[in-house]
Amino acid sequence: MRKFPPFLVLSIVLCFHNFRSTSFMALKRERTLAMIKPDGIYGNFTDRIKQVILENGFFIVQELMVQLVVENATLFYSEHSAKSFFPNLVEYMTSGPVLAMVIEKTNGISEWRALIGPTDAGKARVSHPHSIRAMCGSSAQRNCVHGSDSALAAAREILFFFGDISAGLFYLKLANCAYVSISLQKCAVAVELHVGLGMDWRGHRRQTNRLLSHMTVEHDEL
Repeated sequence: MRKFPPFLVLSIVLCFHNFRSTSFMALKRERTLAMIKPDGIYGNFTDRIKQVILENGFFIVQELMVQLVVENATLFYSEHSAKSFFPNLVEYMTSGPVLAMVIEKTNGISEWRALIGPTDAGKARVSHPHSIRAMCGSSAQRNCVHGSDSALAAAREILFFFGDISAGLFYLKLANCAYVSISLQKCAVAVELHVGLGMDWRGHRRQTNRLLSHMTVEHDEL
């Protein structure tokens, strides 16, 4: 039997290990929040948007139709509270029901952001004519859908609507602690709250307020 030099065998093993590790990271499935806003609901785009989601390889893990009140909308968009458009944003988001969905796909966060298109629906019709916002949005604010803009935002926003829905979300929250390099103390508070939430929706809102004080991040997304 032919013998191979030890250094060659070691090189092959290391290459195989790195290949498996790289492949695993590349194929990592992510969950993100997709929300159909009031104009999407009233415009009867709900079924079409869900069809586009499924056609593009996403899996809808859970969904919830809810009417936001001023307190909820203010909390959800708290990072925009100092901006001039904030009162109009809150008024718009409480003008009708929204459909919040947890969707999942490989590289789901960036894939969903690409699918919905630019924030300004008018610009989306020019630069991304096949995007969801080009299909049903009308302006930068009334842009039909929302998508989390980062892993941390996805965890926070899913928690806002759904609470503790799966072990997968718990894993995402743990991963975020290292991903965004927040302190271990903040990470512990986030995970503790995540595990301890009840399923009562109104009670969940009060608990979410505690979480946001530790996890609010800047968004470029409405």
